Amino acid sequence: MTHPFAIVCDSCADLTPAWYEANDVTVVPFKLRFNQSVYDDVLELTPADASNLLALGTQLSVLAPSVADFRVCLTRLAEAGEAHVVCVCASSALTTTCTTARLAAQGLDPEFDIEVEIVDTHAVSVGEGMVVCDLVRTRIAGLGFEEALGHARELAEHLSMLMVSSPTNAFSLGPSLTLSQRLRSRFDKPLGLWSLWAFSSDGAPSMVASSQDPSQLGALMANLVAVDCEREGSMVHAGYLAGASDAALSLKDTVALRLTEGRSLGTVQASGVVAYRAGYGGFGLAYVPERYLYLRDDLPRLMPDPVL
Repeated sequence: MTHPFAIVCDSCADLTPAWYEANDVTVVPFKLRFNQSVYDDVLELTPADASNLLALGTQLSVLAPSVADFRVCLTRLAEAGEAHVVCVCASSALTTTCTTARLAAQGLDPEFDIEVEIVDTHAVSVGEGMVVCDLVRTRIAGLGFEEALGHARELAEHLSMLMVSSPTNAFSLGPSLTLSQRLRSRFDKPLGLWSLWAFSSDGAPSMVASSQDPSQLGALMANLVAVDCEREGSMVHAGYLAGASDAALSLKDTVALRLTEGRSLGTVQASGVVAYRAGYGGFGLAYVPERYLYLRDDLPRLMPDPVL
């Protein structure tokens, strides 16, 4: 089916395969490797299965989509007659998908008459998912390529992301962290410290607090959102859980009890790559002023049915 524009994203958006299929969104997945086997994140290895592996202490490694992976996807869309593509990617401060997608677009056969625009969401998980969902809704509502693209970029610009990572988090492997952040995060596991991270305007995570009691960080997270609500007005927010551990559920409940303003889209279970980065038991929240979302009750829901 040819649309005014096609939508592509990486699998960090934490939407479900059924949702992608129903809304005609193409996913270029991360890959998870364990026991000499490699699986497409979300599409082959479900979030629940990935979280269970992490809970068991299984050694996983993450492989980001390659230039070739994106090129195959874009070539297929061009051959299907798509003239415009919006490719939504997780924060370029945490992963390479923005760069690889851009290189893939630049390397397409010049005979293809196709325009590809890359959107760096400066977020991950439900933050990226909000941008993907918004594009689906604007496309169904009849907005043109340029208008829908501009709306998605404005949404990404005003999106905020907070994450509480467990002591098992893999953020120390992130290339964007400073030396002091790497050293600090390395001691999280032996000290049993949970960490609260805030994403900067360019999508880089910065540790703002740590505690052995994750509920303290959940309360701080809710307070930070409440401050933004007072300044920016009503917020729309969505959360993710990296597994259904007691600590993660307690974090979610702490935030839900304290965050009474704004509209909640629910909480979903994170993909394997997000759970790997946040650590089993981690929790995150993405939120944005309601005025930056394209809201109409007759359009598909902004998020899939929440699993938790």
